[in-house]
Order: sequence, then structure tokens, then C-alpha cells
Amino acid sequence: MYNSPNHYFRLRLFLDAVSRKEAFRLVGVIRNSRERAARRSLEALGVRDFLILEESGPKAETFQPQARRLLSGVRSHSDVLALDLPHGMPAHIFYDTALKEACHPQPSLASDVWERHLSEALRDLAVYERFFDGNKLAHVLFSHPWKNEYGTGFWMALSRGVPTYHLTAYYESLRILRFRSPDDYADRKEKLEYAAFHALSPSLRDNIKARGRAYLAERIEGNTTDINGSRAFNPNCRELDRTRARRVLGVDNDRPIALVCAHAWCDFPHNQDLANFSDFKDWITLTIETIRGVEDVIWFLKPHPLESWYGGFHLADAAGDLPDHVRILPEKTDSATSLAGADVAVTVYGTIGIEAVANGTPVIAADRSYYSDWRLTHEAADREDYVRLLRNAALLAKPPQEKQDEAAAFAYLAMAPHPEDAGLMHLVCDSTGPEVPRFVIRQITEGKWDAYNREVTSVASWLASGSRSYSVDIKMAHVLAQADAERASA
Repeated sequence: MYNSPNHYFRLRLFLDAVSRKEAFRLVGVIRNSRERAARRSLEALGVRDFLILEESGPKAETFQPQARRLLSGVRSHSDVLALDLPHGMPAHIFYDTALKEACHPQPSLASDVWERHLSEALRDLAVYERFFDGNKLAHVLFSHPWKNEYGTGFWMALSRGVPTYHLTAYYESLRILRFRSPDDYADRKEKLEYAAFHALSPSLRDNIKARGRAYLAERIEGNTTDINGSRAFNPNCRELDRTRARRVLGVDNDRPIALVCAHAWCDFPHNQDLANFSDFKDWITLTIETIRGVEDVIWFLKPHPLESWYGGFHLADAAGDLPDHVRILPEKTDSATSLAGADVAVTVYGTIGIEAVANGTPVIAADRSYYSDWRLTHEAADREDYVRLLRNAALLAKPPQEKQDEAAAFAYLAMAPHPEDAGLMHLVCDSTGPEVPRFVIRQITEGKWDAYNREVTSVASWLASGSRSYSVDIKMAHVLAQADAERASA
């Protein structure tokens, strides 16, 4: 587990839920014996056995020759991602780990970061393979299933058919996603499939759309401990009138505005299995090269709201000298104001793709995303198609009202916190610093166990159901219960 009080708190909750159905022996995973705080926290939760990755088999250096051989034919970053690794493990697990450590969206191929992290990934795979061979596992649970020491174990479990879970929280609610096979690894966000949504009755769909509208209205107010929402929206310097928003952005003519929304450069870009680009630098480089020649549009490049928080690489580092019709917005620019003045938005797979369509703004999605099957955006089939979409950005029509409403519904199901009257836990963001341990302490010392016990019961029911997404199930159950109550009262 990632060493954060929030993670241990959620792990305790999950273990309490599992223990209602079965007895088990716990095994904790840590990188080395120096991770004393992590070990003590896991021991406090009942862990007595540990798999210590750096001390349970050969050293990573043992795998350097193999890593060197695998990398010997690499001529591009795309070649790195195409490497054929043991057990069919996707190369982006170690690729994104290298990006994270280098704090750069595309480290030089000459950097030692590639060989080092590939050697570590090969070592971790060997350690997990030996452990899985000698133990019968009922559940595998990780907090961050995409990084070397977590992703390798996660993949090993999937390749052996062990039920595997990603346990986390965002937008102030508990999130659990169940994986059963390697095919599930490419679909890593909680959502409802569009076919399932479309199969609902019109009244239920309308209910979810209305909830989505209410959630988006609340979201843009920035009233959340979630760092992404609180940094993206700044109501104190907001202008939602289109004409005045354009003036705030520095535009006093009628030329169309395109808003290009950057991502967190190094924070696991392959969370959605990029198909058209090797990484976000590859994407922004092609984007800027293309829009330099599209002069009938004013292009605003908007940094990710957490760009400075992450540190390292910045959008300006990729932009270079820009023509007058391409401009970089300040990082703190209010997203709602930017969207109010825009005629089209561009993203790879960001939440702006949902927010913009719900706002009536067409979206160019540079690659596949967790909302692809809802067909909300103009999604590029490949790089050439992406270039074509950028060149024709001014011609894209507004999404029809039905798609705007469906985008709001998707936002509710995939992003919104759990309904207040469900009585479940309200969790603080993992990135709120000192508030995290204070939150955990308050749960214990102030006796706030009613919501905790309801959440445990809810998780236990979800585990027995076999469903994939815990949070979506919570919301759908709430929608259905409300509909039943309305029918009964009628």
C-alpha cells in the first residue's frame, strides 16, 4: 500500500467487509525493510506475513542484462511501449514509473531511467511469480495498480485469474474497482457502460441526467477537498457570459476559440492505454505543430490545474515560441470561465471532455478514453484523424441536447460523490496534507462509526454481488430506490 493514513483507513474498511464472509491470512507487500512506517501500519491491521520485494529474491541488478537486451532495439518511445515482456505485462507499467521518477513526460532514450526501471519490473515479476506459485490467493488488493511494485503484482494476479481490486477514493467517496482478467486492465475507471445506461427506462435516465446537472453545478463552485476540483475552479474570478468571458481571455473579436487542456505530464498517462501517442509530450508536440498553421482559430493552451503542484515539466517547456493566435493561459485560470468563452475544447481523456459536452461545447478527444463508448466527443481514430479534427475545429457543431444531457449523466455516475442521504462516509482527498491524519483520528476519537459500519455493510454486499464498480453500484441503487419510493407514494 502507498504509505498514507487514508489508504490504511480504507484498507481496514475493506478487510472488515471481507471478514464478514470468509477467514483469511493477510500478506503485506513492501519494497524493503527500511519502510518501517508502512510495515507498522500494516501490522496494526493484522498483517503478520510480508513479501519484501527487494529482499525476497534476486536483486534488480541481476536483471540488467535482460533489460539491456530488451531495450537494445529501441529507437523511439513507441518502441519502448511495444516491448514484449514476461507474462505479457504491458510495458507502460514500467514506462509510467520512469516518467514519474524523472518528473518528465518523455525522458531521453539515452537516460538510465529506462534500464533501471525495467530491471526493477523484471525483478518484481520474478518475486511475485515465486510467491504466487507457493501460495493460494483469494484476493489481491492494491492502492496504485499502475506503478512497478504494484502494477507487476496486479498483472501477475490478473494473468492467473485471481480477483484483484483497486481500492482508492476520489471526489470524497470510496472507490473500488474489481478486475477479473488481463482484459480488464485497460478499463481502469469507474463508470456505467453506455449500453447499460441506454437500457434503463426513460424516467430513470432522466433522473440520472438531472443528478448530473446538479453535480456539475456544484462542481464548478469548487466546494470540495478534492484537489483537482478545488484547483480547477475559481469562482472568485469567474465570468460565465460568453462575450465577457472572451474579454477575460483577451479576445475582442469574433474568431473561434479552441481550448486545449493539458494533462498532468508524468502522472501515469497510460491510465487509459493510449493508442495514438506514446505519452502526453508526444500529444502536445503534435498538437502545437498542427495548430501553428490553423490561423482562423485562437488557440488557448491551458495548463493542468496541478501543473505546479506536480512540479518538473511545464506546458511552456513544450510550447517554445508561439504565433499570436496560439497562447498559454495562466495555470490558475478558472476552468468554467475558459469553457464559457470557448467554441471547442481539446483533450486526450480529461474530465473537461465531459464538462464541455455537458456545457454544449464540442470536444476533440485525441485518443480513446473511459467515456469512449458513450460517443460524446469527436474521438480521433489515429494521429492523422486527430490532425484533421484540429484543422477543422472551427467547423464542429455543438453536441445535440441529448448528448449534452448524457454527458451530465456520465459525470454523475463516474465522478460525483455518493449521495448524502445514503449515509456513507465522506472522505477527504489524499492530497490535503495534515488534514489526512486529522481526518482518520477524528473517525476514531469522535466515535463516527455509524457511517463506517454502513460503508462496511455496503462493501460486503458489493463483494458478494460480483459487480465491477462499487461507486456506480451505490449510485444506481440509490436511483432505483428513489424511483421505487416515488412509485409507492403515487
